[in-house]
Amino acid sequence: MSVEVTGNALADENEYLEDEERLLAISYSIDVSLSLYTVGSEDEKVEATKLIWASINDWLGLVGPLGYYEGLVDHVSKLDLKKMWDANIDQELVEEALYAGWYCKRAELLDLQDSESLEYCRSVALELFKALGSDLNQVLDVFRDESEQPGFYSTLIGLALVLSSNA
Repeated sequence: MSVEVTGNALADENEYLEDEERLLAISYSIDVSLSLYTVGSEDEKVEATKLIWASINDWLGLVGPLGYYEGLVDHVSKLDLKKMWDANIDQELVEEALYAGWYCKRAELLDLQDSESLEYCRSVALELFKALGSDLNQVLDVFRDESEQPGFYSTLIGLALVLSSNA
C-alpha cells in the first residue's frame, strides 16, 4: 500500500514548519531581549524594549489580522498589565503564548470548534494575563459569547503582548 502526498498537503506541511521555525525565532528574540533588559545599561534597556516590540510586530505579521471585538481593547487596557520586562514571565510562557496565539488563529481559520482546542487557547491566555499581573476572568465574563471561539483568544494574547511591550 502506498500513500500519495498531494502538492497542497505538502505545501501546507511546509508552511506549518516554516511558521513553527518563525515562532521559535521570535520567542528566542524576545527571551534574549528580556535578558538584556534585566542586566543591561539604560541604553541597552531601551534597545531591548525596541527589539521586544519588533518581535511582537513580527508575530502579529504571522498571526494577523487579529479579530475585532467591540469594546475588547478598552476592557483589556483597563487591566493595567505589567510590562513584559517587569512581569513574572519566563521564556517558556513567552514561547507558549506565541504558539497558542498562532494555534488559536489557525483553529479559527480551520473552523475547529472542539472543546480541547478552546480549553488550550483559554488556559494559555489565562496564564499569560496572570503572569502580567491581571485576572482575565473579568474580561471573559463580559465577552461570554465571544470566549467560545478560539480566535478570540488569539486576539486576547495579541492585545496582552502589545500592551505589555509598549515602552
